[in-house]
Order: sequence, then C-alpha cells, then structure tokens
Amino acid sequence: MGIWRHFKGRNFPFAKRVLLLLTLLVGFAITWLINTSSFHIWARKKYAPNPDSSPCVVLWWTDNGLGKYEPRPILCGYNACFSTGDRRYLSRAKAILFYGSNVQWNDLPLPRKPGQIWALLHEESPRNVPVFMYEDIIQHFNYTSTFSRYSDFRLTTRELPSLQAIVDPRFVVPLGRKNVARANLAPAIFLQSDCLTMSARTDYVVELMKYLSIDSYGDCLKNREIPESLQTDFLNHLYSNSIKRFIGQYKFMISIENGICEDYITEKYWRPLIAGVVPIYFGSPTIRDWEPHNRSAIYISDFEGPKELAKYILELDRNDTEYVKYLRHKYNQINPVTNERLSDEMFLRTETVDLFANLECQVLEAMWAQTPKSKMANRLHYNCPLPIPYPAMESQQLEINFWKDIILKSSCLSKALNELLHINRNFTQKELDQLTDYKAKNELC
Repeated sequence: MGIWRHFKGRNFPFAKRVLLLLTLLVGFAITWLINTSSFHIWARKKYAPNPDSSPCVVLWWTDNGLGKYEPRPILCGYNACFSTGDRRYLSRAKAILFYGSNVQWNDLPLPRKPGQIWALLHEESPRNVPVFMYEDIIQHFNYTSTFSRYSDFRLTTRELPSLQAIVDPRFVVPLGRKNVARANLAPAIFLQSDCLTMSARTDYVVELMKYLSIDSYGDCLKNREIPESLQTDFLNHLYSNSIKRFIGQYKFMISIENGICEDYITEKYWRPLIAGVVPIYFGSPTIRDWEPHNRSAIYISDFEGPKELAKYILELDRNDTEYVKYLRHKYNQINPVTNERLSDEMFLRTETVDLFANLECQVLEAMWAQTPKSKMANRLHYNCPLPIPYPAMESQQLEINFWKDIILKSSCLSKALNELLHINRNFTQKELDQLTDYKAKNELC
C-alpha cells in the first residue's frame, strides 16, 4: 500500500523506476538547498516586482484572518507575485478571492471588470451559507476550492490527517477491555454541541435513544459530564490524543454531519475510525467512495428507522466476531485499507496548513495554464442534493421544519443575487431584500 504501489508492475519497468528515483533525489536536493539557504528567492526584495507594477496581484475581498493587510510577496512556481487584502489594489488584481463564510452579498467588487477572475474558498457545509447550494450563485465564480470532488482544488479528505492515522493502533482499546467497560458505559457515545443542524442530527438521536443507551456529552442531549481534563476548549482540539483515548473506550460513536452534501466528510467520520471506534454515520451520500474498507462504518441510511438500527447495534455489541470485522483497518496490518480511490487521493493530496495561502497560488497557476474567461463553476462544485435527504424517522421533527423555511428563502435569495450580478452594478442590502421578497411572494423561487 506504500508509495511504490503506484509504480510496480509491467507498465513501469526497472529502467523507468531508476529514472524516477534519480529525478526524486535531484528534486529533494534542490528543495533542501532552497530551504537551507539564508538568501531565499522571496527575500530578494530589490529583485522582486513592486505590487504597483506586478503582473500578478491577488486580492482577498473578504476577511481571511489577516484583515486588510499590506501587499506581501508570494512565490508561485517561478513567479514572484503579491497577495493583499487592501482594496485599493482592486484595479490591478488578476484574481479576487472570497472566503465563503465571510461573504457580504451587498459588498461585492462590482462592476466586475472583463477578465477579472473570482475564486471561492469554502470548506464548510451549507449550514453556514445555504445559498451556495444553488447554481444561480456558484456559477459566478471561475474557480472553487470546496469539499466536492468536482471542485477545481478539492478539499474532500482535508479532515483526514493521513492514511497512517487510520491504521495506527495506538488508540485502540482491546475488545476485552471495551466489554468490561460496558458495565459503566453505554454502547455508543454522542459528542455534539451544535444542536440545530440541516441533517436533523438531534432529532434523530432523540428517537434512537428510545431504543439504545447512548452516553451524550457536549451541549446536545447531555446526560453525562465530559471529564474535567477535556472540558477546556475541546471543540478546537478534535484530534487531540486525549479526545481519541476518551472516545476509544466506546464501541460505537454517533457520527452525523451538520449538512448533507456529496463528498462533505468531516472529523465526524474520520475521528472514530482513527480511535478504533465504529462510526454510526449519516452525511455524505457518496461516503462509500471514501471508506477505508467495505465495513468501515454502520450507515444510518441502510436502516428503516432508529428502532431497526438500535436492534442491529445491540446484536453487534454481543457478537465480538462480527464487531471486529468493522476494525479491519486496525487489526489487518497486511492490507488494512482496500479502497484504492482513498489511497490514491491521499497519495496525490497537496499538504498544506494554510488553505488561504494555498489558494492564492493554485488560482494563479491555473490561470496561467488555461484561459479562465470561459471557465465558470457549476452546481457540482458544491454538490448538495435538493431536497435535503434526512434519515428515516418515526415522525417529522423540529429541525426539519426549521430548515425548510431557510432553504426556501435561500432559493429566493440566490435568484435575486443572480439577477443583480448580471446587471453588474453595486446594490444595497435594501435592494437585495426587496427583490428577494418579490420573488418569494410571487413564487418565483
């Protein structure tokens, strides 16, 4: 399963492998020389272009955590460019970058100049900005970086630290100890503090609790206190070793995303797998394309309702032989991950800590490689099914009714925005609200 798996076989003879190895060694040597030099290319200010004359300036129109920062040099390939949040450089910017969660629809760079590129970064689900579910909006961006596999710079596996994390046995609690712990613990753990989601997560767990004992921590349906050592800001340390050891005591974990989109997969899925716990999952409709092996999780959508799911979990809780089949990625060290799509994706994935800095060069390099004027995003770049699919429940609940109204309003908002963006002039929040209300009242959504 290692790196050489991609280069074995008759299609990759010995001579080519030697050439590849030499190429890699030369690449590593060059990288080492650059990184150890005290005279970096990007530090040569007297040779770098001034942002006022640079042919490649990128402008962050929305806040990316740095505010309206002064132009800073960035190195994209062999090209010295500049990134800034200073809107005075709008006329010089080759690309305008937006962070989805911070977009203000009445504050856009309009009128849009011919040939000026818009790029969207949004790793979150539509729970944050529902309007992105509609092609009326997403079509106005040339490039996107989202969770969708169809995005230009996809972030599908961003929440998975590495393949090694999945197979690492460090956090696995032996099955015998889990069975002993069952005297004081429920079969499943639920650890959530967002209690009003587009996936009806809380509503579903309420019904599941009628048939299955669940230890619930966090703010949603809490019936147990999380250990004091974990109470400090645990939501910002979702992959800490202490959290993994804590949830690793359990056999199952309720893992329901806060939004339902194809390829939107978060720590809800990956974290229990890393901790040696079986996820009880509902979320991405394409999750099986990314599972490590074909018994990685229990999928809520496979059951008629919470009662049937609870029955299966209780049967599995009593059957060690069947239960351990879900932990193949921990116990089968010869071939723990059988999903080649996942292996290939992780092999090719560009490692980055800063999504914002990464997008800057991704967009510029894509512009240099093609003609972006005719390239626009489409619905697949976000790819959330409508109407929203919900887990089967015995009765319709609060969350579903709440989000129905928001989804309808977002549809009207997307059509109003699309109309105003085609007019290509600045507009006020009042104008946007009036047009949205008009479309809603006249059933034009």
